[in-house]
Amino acid sequence: MSDTPNLLDERRRLLTALLGLAAPFQGTALVDESLLTFNRNNSFLRDDDFVAAARAATPAGEQRPAKLVWSQNTIAWALRGAAALPGRLLAFGDQGIAIFARHIEGGRLASRLDHYPSLGELREVKLDALAFAALAPTDPHEVAPALDLVLPRLVSRGLLLIADYGRIDLADRRASLAMACAAAGLPLLELPCGQGLAIKA
Repeated sequence: MSDTPNLLDERRRLLTALLGLAAPFQGTALVDESLLTFNRNNSFLRDDDFVAAARAATPAGEQRPAKLVWSQNTIAWALRGAAALPGRLLAFGDQGIAIFARHIEGGRLASRLDHYPSLGELREVKLDALAFAALAPTDPHEVAPALDLVLPRLVSRGLLLIADYGRIDLADRRASLAMACAAAGLPLLELPCGQGLAIKA
């Protein structure tokens, strides 16, 4: 999902400032997702499996060798948890999530993953039971109808991730998604990187 022009400008200014703060601390500080983290919570940067999957999901032409972002760390954690559960793994929208998911855990989860780029494609299929679902459409208004399709299919302890859940300019949408998930027994947790995370009881 893309930010509005004003928020995009603010994001660029913030990232510039954070990069300046982190510059003297190369190797211990990480700046991404508008976050600056230091020393005690960047262990995934030394996880070879994570780094390989992140590199595979890096868009062509990206200057950095890998886009090591907090959202991918959350996806990796959720996929590893879902690996032991019955059901399929679903990625809706962002192709980067699907590529990353196909490479995490050395690629052993790839055969369980289904990627639906559009809401139309998602509506056309009869979904199997789901151990994991990541919702990241380009159009933020497609999250709610996708959620209606996905929630009933999540297995017990199944994991749900919603991209850009915490965006300030989508506060009304966030409230409606939180209500829908709460009604289904999945309270959503807003993560510092902006994702929404829920685990089905």
